[in-house]
Amino acid sequence: MTFPMRIEPIQSVDTAEVLKITYRTGLFGKDMARSGLVDDLRLFGYYYCWYYLRYEPEHCVCARAGDTILGYVVATPDTSRQRARFIETMIPKILKRSIYTNHMGRIEQDHPGWMRRSLHEVIGGLTTAPPDYIERYPAHLHINVLPEYHGKGIGRALMEHLLDHMRSCGVPGIHLQTSSANHKALAFYERMGFELLGSEPIDHPPVGFEGVQGLAFGLRL
Repeated sequence: MTFPMRIEPIQSVDTAEVLKITYRTGLFGKDMARSGLVDDLRLFGYYYCWYYLRYEPEHCVCARAGDTILGYVVATPDTSRQRARFIETMIPKILKRSIYTNHMGRIEQDHPGWMRRSLHEVIGGLTTAPPDYIERYPAHLHINVLPEYHGKGIGRALMEHLLDHMRSCGVPGIHLQTSSANHKALAFYERMGFELLGSEPIDHPPVGFEGVQGLAFGLRL
């Protein structure tokens, strides 16, 4: 370990900090604030991390130095169950928040196709048949580390902690999804032993990310 920190459960009081980290790394590893896509941190968090913090906190940990959260990993051991629970618990929140803040109309006007793609991925994707690899890799994870703390062993410490936890849960395999634009993440996942499971084009990517591929990686436990 090259950086003084501790790995510990994420507490409810940490939600705001986790949302900030999600937002700062949410555009294929880059800061959403520079994209002009979504300026509502809570709405963005509803898509990507809120469910785990509220409904499966036992699978959520952070790396902390003093009072500062440097990064986090959230996960579920059962993707099929999580998909059903996400539809029930989070889709109403996403739609209500989007309408209340008028983000759907504004984003669609400024970035045609982006909101349609996002809603399709979250809602449409969850209601279609899951990928074939779910049977072999039923768990999944999301991991984010603040850019200024990259290269200090934080991501590895978080990942190793989570993988040990998933093994203790009897999970046979775990997967994650990322994009071909997230070059640092790709190298990290390969070093951790993850293997590419599949890829597909991302429809209506944000400006500057044309041709980006969505990638799935898996690791047998």
